[in-house]
Amino acid sequence: MYFFYIDESGEKNPLVKKEEPFVYIALALHEYQWKKFEKLINDYKLKLIRKIFERENVTLELADAEIHSSDIRIPKSRAKHPFLKYLTDEEIEALLKTVYSQLEERHFTIFAAVIDKNCLNDYMDWEKVTKKAYELILERSERFLADEHNNQQAIFVLDNTSKQLNRSVAMKHSFFQRKGTTSGVKLHHIVEIPFFVESYLSNGVQLADLCSYNIYRAFKDMNVDYEYFKFILPYIHCGKKTREEKIDGLKVFPDNHRWKDFLEEVEKKRARLIKERAQI
Repeated sequence: MYFFYIDESGEKNPLVKKEEPFVYIALALHEYQWKKFEKLINDYKLKLIRKIFERENVTLELADAEIHSSDIRIPKSRAKHPFLKYLTDEEIEALLKTVYSQLEERHFTIFAAVIDKNCLNDYMDWEKVTKKAYELILERSERFLADEHNNQQAIFVLDNTSKQLNRSVAMKHSFFQRKGTTSGVKLHHIVEIPFFVESYLSNGVQLADLCSYNIYRAFKDMNVDYEYFKFILPYIHCGKKTREEKIDGLKVFPDNHRWKDFLEEVEKKRARLIKERAQI
């Protein structure tokens, strides 16, 4: 069994910030790795919570220790955060290093859909954009399982957003289960409904949030050398036949998107990073 942790980054409304991407992401983790992942992250957070109590005499719980990209990056958000506001810059950096280390140690695989809102048809609203991005992730996840882990099933775990969007995504998921996706992909390895969780309770969703922002930032700035993007790039899925040539797990939509040249840069950068890692 695989867990696919889903999150997003950027404005999903195609009429707002049209020049910026909308990113939808899934992090695949095998059930064998789940307890090890959860234990390490929770133990590290609890260690910091104990430090906060010793320094500030403030009692916190794990649910207070959510790691969210915007709260880390934006000083005003960090200052209001019940957990992060008590940490030093060095402690936050060490926490991020620990969390990101799990991509390698727990053998995560990343799938992402990047939406170019500037090139969408007029009928696309924020709900249709979300459902399309979700469909693109479903297709890549199904192909990954069918080609490389055919005996495995997958559960999709999503951040709980609004009742309207949750219902819309769940109904679309059910439709794809019955009819297949727009591209004709049949879902044989993904369970019947997605599961919605509060992000503060899921370390997997929190890691997906961090990774989705890194992809958003790289495409927004068209900067393949953005530090955190380079770090996660080797974990974006490439099929066995195209491991050093094409990033199968990254889809940019629609096909007439503006990032064709940048996408080539991304694929070349990933190939170089993989070769460098192999030489270490």
